[in-house]
Amino acid sequence: MSAHQAMFFAFLTVLAGCGGKDELPLVNVEGQLTLDGKPLGLMSVRFLPEAGTPGAGAEALTEEDGSYSLTCVRPGALKAERGIVPGSYRVVVTEPPVAPAAPPPQEQTESQWPEPAVAPPAPKRQRESVIPLPYTRAETTALRIAVPPEGGPIDLALRSRP
Repeated sequence: MSAHQAMFFAFLTVLAGCGGKDELPLVNVEGQLTLDGKPLGLMSVRFLPEAGTPGAGAEALTEEDGSYSLTCVRPGALKAERGIVPGSYRVVVTEPPVAPAAPPPQEQTESQWPEPAVAPPAPKRQRESVIPLPYTRAETTALRIAVPPEGGPIDLALRSRP
């Protein structure tokens, strides 16, 4: 799955919109996501509004260097807009689900077919997330951010031991 496809699916989660019918003003917010000072690339960053902050928040997919720029989808809009409504937010960071690329099929003759497996294949182990668990859930994240009316850079510094 490409980064653009991942972003498209991420935007589907905020289709409720980032503003109301009043077309709340959006401000630019960008920054860098790090874990113990090291950039975290290709991660999903979601800003979820706290009580009193209008809208449904915003999202971004970090670049390989950990940089991000928030976007949201207003109700009824067909495309995302850059920015977020100023206010207070909880920030959740997750690894987007990415399906491994399947190898291209190769033509084989019957004599090249593998023998049937005798035992069932071992269950696949799920790779452990590099993101500490508390940051991955809205209920447990320690990241609280106040987006000012003028927007601006907001770096997100995660720690292995929050």
